[in-house]
Amino acid sequence: MKEVFIDLYHKRVYLLPKIIYSLFLILLLQNSFYLILYAETRINQELPLYEIVNGVNKILSYPKGEISGRMLHLTPQGESRLITITALISDDDYLFKFRSKPRGNELKILFNLKKRDIWVYNILDQQIYNKKNIDRFDSILLTNYYFIDLSRDDYISNYNIEMKGNATVKDYNCYKLDLVPKKKDWGYGLLTMYISKNDLVPLRIEYHDTNNILFKTLAVTKVIEKDKSIIPIRYDMLDIKNRTVTILEFTEFKRHAEFSREIFRHFNLGR
Repeated sequence: MKEVFIDLYHKRVYLLPKIIYSLFLILLLQNSFYLILYAETRINQELPLYEIVNGVNKILSYPKGEISGRMLHLTPQGESRLITITALISDDDYLFKFRSKPRGNELKILFNLKKRDIWVYNILDQQIYNKKNIDRFDSILLTNYYFIDLSRDDYISNYNIEMKGNATVKDYNCYKLDLVPKKKDWGYGLLTMYISKNDLVPLRIEYHDTNNILFKTLAVTKVIEKDKSIIPIRYDMLDIKNRTVTILEFTEFKRHAEFSREIFRHFNLGR
């Protein structure tokens, strides 16, 4: 029997029974794990809607400096693909570099103008693309993540937000919010967000298409506390139709890393 096992921490890929993948998928669908690692901060009263969403934006923002991590894509057939990531983060610009073992350096993604401008450089064919409008919702290297997902979208600027009440996600009391895009050329028709009342971590985000059909979900499954800030370090993105899972995990943060501002100019991506 073909088996696949993934060891994220030692960067080895082995073979595990397909049933393990199936069990993992069932657990994810049922929200049956949310491992939260941090000193709990209590919020003792209901917050205004703006403060809740602003808190989510702050928690999801990347720490400045250099970030290392990996993206692991799993299929129901037991196949897997591991992609390593390096991200250079400034106040207004991000540069992500993607590398896989069989292909080497594959892709660079540059977010400019406070995430409004997305440039993609395909290293293998040496082509650069400016992702605009609906193109921002293309898949990154055939994973469940879209380019817009890595941009750390400003929810307040891009969505009309409505409080839908309270909910419970794996024993955590949450705010339930619906976010409807303000723009007509948006790839998502609706986001439903479940935000922990304790710390404003978005434990679960449901993505609906332009016909308001749920097609993928994102779960924040691990966070840390660093410099008195909560930082999510693992995100599990599930594609419901294809039953694939992409795990994005950040493993190292170098806050004082130095790099030139020139790397954030799109015409330098090919260098």
